[in-house]
Amino acid sequence: MSKPLLRFLAVSFFALVVSTGRGDVVTLKGGEKLEGRITEETATELHMNVQVSAGIMDERTIPRAEVEKIEKTALDDSAWAVLKTFQLGANSLPVAQYDRFIAPFKAFTTQYPKSAHFADAQKSLAAFEEEKKRVEAGELKLDGNWLSKEQAQAERYQINGLLTLNFMRSEQARGDLISSLNAFDILEKQFPNSKSYPDAVELALKVLNTLKAQAGARVAAFPAEKSAQEKAIAAAIEPARTQMKDAITQARLAAEAAISAASRQGLKWPPFISSSDASMRQLADKAAGELSRLGGIDLARFRQSIELADTAKQQIAGKKFADAEASLTKARTLWEQNEALPRLVAELGAAKATVTAAAKPKATPIPVDEPEVKNSGATGSTDEAPPENPWFKIVVGSIVGIIVIVGFVIYRNIKGKANQVLE
Repeated sequence: MSKPLLRFLAVSFFALVVSTGRGDVVTLKGGEKLEGRITEETATELHMNVQVSAGIMDERTIPRAEVEKIEKTALDDSAWAVLKTFQLGANSLPVAQYDRFIAPFKAFTTQYPKSAHFADAQKSLAAFEEEKKRVEAGELKLDGNWLSKEQAQAERYQINGLLTLNFMRSEQARGDLISSLNAFDILEKQFPNSKSYPDAVELALKVLNTLKAQAGARVAAFPAEKSAQEKAIAAAIEPARTQMKDAITQARLAAEAAISAASRQGLKWPPFISSSDASMRQLADKAAGELSRLGGIDLARFRQSIELADTAKQQIAGKKFADAEASLTKARTLWEQNEALPRLVAELGAAKATVTAAAKPKATPIPVDEPEVKNSGATGSTDEAPPENPWFKIVVGSIVGIIVIVGFVIYRNIKGKANQVLE
């Protein structure tokens, strides 16, 4: 792994830790608490990376005279508190999703090679990398059971749709609404005709309603927050005033950079940055538009088509071919793009052909005269037929002819005498 990439992972991982775990806490004499990471200490001041918002840090210099209390937490302990929650699930993930878990483990093992958690981090990293390799090779894990490449291939489309839906559910349960919606975007683009699509749409509507409410609440709160911020800046003295202004500017630039990065990566949904007015307005507007679009989908028709397809499969197995044809026809009228239908039509045709072939009577074989075996001149063999004598056939034929003629003469004599008696 290149050094620039490792530095990138380290920075990203640090942002993850401070946004989700507890770092150092500095309590000022005025009562304010600053959370983040102390990077340097001198006799007169502290240098600290302070968390401004989720994923956004501000470097602060704090005079020791203003410090009431310092609470330190080992960074590796804070980091591991987050990482240990990353566990492999009962279902494998889309290949591209593994790196978002692998990268933090790599960053941890690189930054903290002497940590008490190093061995556990390596073990988890190896598990994620091994599962990624199996998925790249074509295997799939479903409900804890691994399917071979051949098994997965037949139902790959449906299985991948289900795995993407399950990932979408797990992200929603974790509270990561943006990740859940980006997973739905993948499902819509790659597996829109799978059985999982109706359930995915239903879940997306729930997530969108939550996101719209959260983003809308932040948008509504910004005017008051901005007013309070401006008052605080006006009341502050240098250098605190300049530091506050710089922090606001840095937070805005960081938010804009995060939104741009998401756009370059092709993500439909940008990150949720609660301190950014632009981020919250963009998410609120996008959520409203998606709610309108997805709300117009007739999920009942899709689900009925799926049920009919499942019924047709059972009818094919039971050799109820006419019923299966009717079920498939109706399923197509409800949802023509249902991915299962073409495969079931082919399965039905194959089943009908098999039954027809089995019912067809077998043809009686036509006897074939055995070829005449001629004596090749070998001696000592009793299995070969003796050669035929043509004179034998002539003599037998002559005898038969004489018998027929004599019989005819005798017949005429007897008939003549019988006529004389009658007369």
